[in-house]
Amino acid sequence: MIRQSLDAGVALQFLLADDPEKYAKVEKLLRQPDVRFEIADSAIMEMVFVMENYYKFTRAQVEKALSILDKVDNMCYNRNLFHLVMKEYLDNPKLSFGECCLAKYAGLNEAVPLWTFDKNLAKQSLEAEEIK
Repeated sequence: MIRQSLDAGVALQFLLADDPEKYAKVEKLLRQPDVRFEIADSAIMEMVFVMENYYKFTRAQVEKALSILDKVDNMCYNRNLFHLVMKEYLDNPKLSFGECCLAKYAGLNEAVPLWTFDKNLAKQSLEAEEIK
């Protein structure tokens, strides 16, 4: 199997399909046989940033859009991390997606606590602890 990568813009177009011409190109790309498409953690974070700030998606809409990735067999991303992140993100509206990623990444890597000056993050995340 050949491995290739998708940037945030291509992956986002696949999820949102808001530009028919670009979506057709992405759809054709993803139909290649024997190709697995990787999406980096940073690309997922960028996609969430764009959905929240450009498209004005709610957290529930972000979750619904990203859940499409789970239904695509040849799409590979850090599922373990982002399933944990999504729960934290939905449960804690005061935390950003990036903060949720940092906390859950620390937990998955057994590198806790995640030391922070952010009182809000320390209060809302089990993995984070405030430096006092």
